Amino acid sequence: MTVEKARGALLGLAVGDALGAPAENLSRAEIARRWGRVEDFVSDDPVGTDDTEYAVFSALLLIEHGAALSPSDVEKAWRESIVDQPLKGAGFSERGTVENLRRGLAAPLSAQHRHGWSDGLAMRATPFGVFAAGDPAEAARLVAVDGSISHEGEGILGGQAVAGAVAAAMGGASLDEAIAAGLAVIPEDSWTSRAIREAVAAQSEDEMLNAVVVRDYPWTDLAPEAVALAFGALVLARGDVRSAILTAVNMGRDADTTAAIAGAIAGALNGEAAVPQEWPEQIGPVRGACISAVAGHHITTVASTLHATRVPPSPRTTNPRVDHHLPQQTPTAVHHVRTKRQGGSVVGALIGLAVGDALGWPAAKHRAGKLPAWTRRLARELDTFAEEHGVSSLPVPMALNQPTEALRLAPSDDAEWAVFSALAAVDGADALRTAWIELAGSDQQPVTARISVRVGLANLAKGLRPPASGHDNPHFFDDAACARAVGLATLLPGDPAGAAALAEVDARHTQDGDGVLGARAMAAAISAALGGATPREAVDAALLELPEGSEIGRNARRAVHYGRNSDTFSMIPLLENGIVDHVYSYGIAAAETVPVALALVLASGARFGEAVSAAACLSRLADSAPALTGALAGALSGEVPLTWRASCRELRGTSLPWLAGTDLIDLAGRITARGN
Repeated sequence: MTVEKARGALLGLAVGDALGAPAENLSRAEIARRWGRVEDFVSDDPVGTDDTEYAVFSALLLIEHGAALSPSDVEKAWRESIVDQPLKGAGFSERGTVENLRRGLAAPLSAQHRHGWSDGLAMRATPFGVFAAGDPAEAARLVAVDGSISHEGEGILGGQAVAGAVAAAMGGASLDEAIAAGLAVIPEDSWTSRAIREAVAAQSEDEMLNAVVVRDYPWTDLAPEAVALAFGALVLARGDVRSAILTAVNMGRDADTTAAIAGAIAGALNGEAAVPQEWPEQIGPVRGACISAVAGHHITTVASTLHATRVPPSPRTTNPRVDHHLPQQTPTAVHHVRTKRQGGSVVGALIGLAVGDALGWPAAKHRAGKLPAWTRRLARELDTFAEEHGVSSLPVPMALNQPTEALRLAPSDDAEWAVFSALAAVDGADALRTAWIELAGSDQQPVTARISVRVGLANLAKGLRPPASGHDNPHFFDDAACARAVGLATLLPGDPAGAAALAEVDARHTQDGDGVLGARAMAAAISAALGGATPREAVDAALLELPEGSEIGRNARRAVHYGRNSDTFSMIPLLENGIVDHVYSYGIAAAETVPVALALVLASGARFGEAVSAAACLSRLADSAPALTGALAGALSGEVPLTWRASCRELRGTSLPWLAGTDLIDLAGRITARGN
């Protein structure tokens, strides 16, 4: 527990961060093309990034509060030093947190955003291991306190694994013991644990990357991936500081973070003297580019002070554990609207989903997928031209020298996946499970699919089964299963509890958390509508599936409040400013689209054209909010105009080619006849 180990840990973090920064978000091939193999700084002015500055920020919090650090202490510090700053260099998790804090949310609600699983906590976890030297469980407890402001689920676990490993190394553990300590403070049945175990078993960088990188996701800041790559680099280097850092740097991806973590653990194992002397000399004091409050601090001084501040924690009887899987819900019928009235429309639900799916620019882009690749490439070039030349005329999908049929109004992915699940579940939940596993192992793959579905299928193909296939998924929160829930609910009209349970069986192949809750809510609402419920009763059936402490539950209650007190069109700015997230790169979160659909159907009284048109006004949610809105409004009223029925009754096979030609009205008739 020497001060040399403390200084080694934070120096390892800082130099790893600075060495990895130029390689961030690059592939191994691109790194090799630019620099060969990185062996030293590739910049004349090497500097740390947010990884170093947030780590110093957390270290200063520990120095001030010690083991008594509380979520309110962390929130106060963020509000004083981060919330009103420009957020230069901040990642999605930090930006999402700041937006939530600005909206008045407090920890842990401030951590409910799209990147709660990011490596933003893991990158600042080292000080907690230094402070709790020799006590991995205490390090894990403290880093979870710090992380409550900005992270949840796998984001917390990634931070705990790093803090636990650093704490063990600080206490004199060997490399293998430090890795084991990092794994011991997180659940074995977690994405982070699975990824770490795969990474440390790899015999090469290529094997490691193939084992843990999520290929169907564009961003590189997944905590399970970054932490696993850092641990794997450390093992390949056998704990050597220089080798561990450079191995992480040359693998690319989130290279500044993986190199910072690998360097921190290696530095804690070996001490300050093992950090190549020429590296710390080149980076100097913290510059405060991301957090001005940390400007001027020297890493070694912070490390020494943090080490001296160490206060043994009070005895504990249990190690910290967090259940990050959504509990399997089995609501009983008493929890739901049950009605003997006849009403609702299966045709309205399916065609309503298809109409909303066909609306707007996202649907046009989906349909353009049927055109040759060069036409889509040309559209991207025109988009670049518009940006470079300051042209406000935006390009749209076009059929240059091609038949225009592909671009004509028609449903796309949401409707097709709803039909996939409905057809699979006709013979029950076991048949639905079998259909997913068969699809994952089949040569017949979707042309296009949501990120959550692609990753879920890949997980199933490598042997994971629900709930892990949906949990180990960067887009577990998206609304892909919510659209599928519409099809499933048509099989169980008037049985919201049964429909919600069936929707969960389906959803857990590709979703977790709010992604599952959203599917349950949509299924319950549609089923209630098909049983004759009023709009208010259908919405209430959905709300019963949404815990108040969840983001989707909180958003849904706020949105429904708007729906009960505003007319449909006047409500759009309220939804845009109060529900819609403007930080993340995809507008398909169930925590946004499902609440919007419930509110619009309620405000419109399920008047189909009014509700769906309003949903299309929310441009960021235009990929699926109109579809979910149309499904519920159509199920309640059945009043989908004949012109829209004619245009949207037949599937094109945009995502699932084998469903091309499926007639939704005929399918609705078969489903209705089956129920009778």
